[in-house]
Amino acid sequence: MVSEISDCVLASKVRGNAAIKQGAYAEAIEAYSQALALDAKREHPEAPAILANRALAHLKSRAHAECVADCDEALALSPSYAKALFRRAQAREGLGELGRAHEDARAVVALEPTNKEASAYAGRLGRRSGEDGGA
Repeated sequence: MVSEISDCVLASKVRGNAAIKQGAYAEAIEAYSQALALDAKREHPEAPAILANRALAHLKSRAHAECVADCDEALALSPSYAKALFRRAQAREGLGELGRAHEDARAVVALEPTNKEASAYAGRLGRRSGEDGGA
């Protein structure tokens, strides 16, 4: 039974990933939501990735608050999950929360010092928010 549920979680994740690649964000959100519904306690090892992937679909749909919520949940499960931090930074920027977005981007740089995209993003956010752009 547990194996069947795990298989269904993974199948829904795969459907969501395929939908993301096609730009079908509503379909991706639905697939990831199905996966998460099967894992209400968030015990599946893929739960943080599924949440971060659904966050990406929300981000691409400009549903910034929903993106932040999914990233918050992913980070509660995996506090050093750089992708979730980066997506939350982007969503916070979309919400006009530049200082908080900058904090998240700097946290990504601290976790991944060689991540040039995150470093440039943190610098840009720092300049826009009036804070020091360094990590």
